[in-house]
Amino acid sequence: MLFEFPRIVFSLSFIQVSTSIIVTTSYGSLNGKQIGEYHSFKHVPFPKPPIGKLRFQKPESPEKWRKVRNATEFGPACMSNSTVSKSPQKWIDEDCLHLNIFTSNKCLNSKDCAVVVYIHGGDLLYNSAVMFNETFLMESFVSNDVILVIPAFRLGIFSHFVVSDQSVAPTNLAFYDILKSLNYVKTEIRNFGGSNKKVTLFGHSYGGAIVTMMNFSPRINQNLRIQRLLEEQGFPLYEGTVQREPLFEEEKFSEFMDSPKMIPMLTGCTAFEMDDEQFAVPVAELIGFENPDECEAKYRRDLKNGVFERNNHSDETITMMVSTKLRVNKLLEKNISTYLYEFSYPKHSLHVGDLYYLMGLHPFEEDENEIHLKELYRSMFMNFAKYGNPGLGFETTDFENSSYFDVNWDEKTGLRPKMKSGFEQKFMDYWLKDMKEYDQAVTKEKQRNTSKTRNMKYLPINTKFEQSDHFAASLFVIFLALSLVFLCWKICRPKEGNLYIRIDGSDFKNDSDFLKK
Repeated sequence: MLFEFPRIVFSLSFIQVSTSIIVTTSYGSLNGKQIGEYHSFKHVPFPKPPIGKLRFQKPESPEKWRKVRNATEFGPACMSNSTVSKSPQKWIDEDCLHLNIFTSNKCLNSKDCAVVVYIHGGDLLYNSAVMFNETFLMESFVSNDVILVIPAFRLGIFSHFVVSDQSVAPTNLAFYDILKSLNYVKTEIRNFGGSNKKVTLFGHSYGGAIVTMMNFSPRINQNLRIQRLLEEQGFPLYEGTVQREPLFEEEKFSEFMDSPKMIPMLTGCTAFEMDDEQFAVPVAELIGFENPDECEAKYRRDLKNGVFERNNHSDETITMMVSTKLRVNKLLEKNISTYLYEFSYPKHSLHVGDLYYLMGLHPFEEDENEIHLKELYRSMFMNFAKYGNPGLGFETTDFENSSYFDVNWDEKTGLRPKMKSGFEQKFMDYWLKDMKEYDQAVTKEKQRNTSKTRNMKYLPINTKFEQSDHFAASLFVIFLALSLVFLCWKICRPKEGNLYIRIDGSDFKNDSDFLKK
């Protein structure tokens, strides 16, 4: 009951009649919705509408307005691919680039609250910034003195309409939309009670991949005032939706991650991530080996021969775990404070199963343990957003021990979250050690074969090989000449008549004699 008490008190505050509150920004005044001590400002424009001549173009700053703008209700969701959407939106429109901001009286008065900018998932194809329960969000974030900002960004063809001429239609428009929203936060969040020096970028699933790509890309500037990164269950996977140029350099996944920004990160995954999905994406290709085909072939042989066991995990789950560890290793190599966790509670430990605890998505009926896990999740993430340290015994991960925070709870046995060593050690040893060595060996073998071919092609003229090569060529020319002579003789020699045999034993030397008979 200790964990339920704050939740009940907070819920009672929402029984109060909602009223309005007005804030003023550089672009104009906004009339938000007030419920007790908490406030929401929705449908807040941060660029001009991306329609008409601005369709397929980078976002531009919005026009100023004179009258007070109504910001009490969600606007439309961005156009999405309805054929793949797992959460179809009720109202969609191209004019969708708005922010949804959730704050409190305390923050509005102090103007110094921590800020979390949440990037939703959906493969840049579906989901939206308006699919949330605002009461749940305020309970998760605002009641902990953290302002939440959810930006919309273009999806599907409106995000990645690809042509070669960047002046006609720039690529990666979703990323430019997100960058534009972060610039808005940088300049305007104080008007909503936040500090632009306490901004945490938070992404889940493909939103987490976006956070990672923005962190590691050297072409995205560091002047956005992002102090911390929260990344859940995402890994960079381009697959055509993200074009590497001009925001991202053309390089392998592992090389792309060599230059992270010096920003602390909290990252992790669930224990059974993608075990219910079948994407059929080669593990070796996603990890970024130089010889993915050879590595994938070895992996299949090892599975068949019992050399490697997946422990009932799918390739996609293994890939996400390995890519998470690879990303963590890259951060640790630069001495960046990094917190790694794994959500291992048996129920809801698939991909996005834990998103309910923070964002209220994919709701389920909580059991006794999950009530505590929800409170722990909120404390862990809010502490990191405010202080840069999740607390609760959650320590920075160690490179040598591969330490991580195991998130689990069992009231009956007394099991609690705690630090452990050896994050999915079996998979890490196989893919990041054994397979890495195999990949390097394949590369060396290819280089040796290439060197032999090059040496054969450029041997000095006075070598025995060159002499034998000339001798063989001479024999071939002689053989060809003799063949031509024989062919000419066959064609030009006098013809002899056919010999026909009669039943009576007489024979005729030519056709004419035969026909006369």
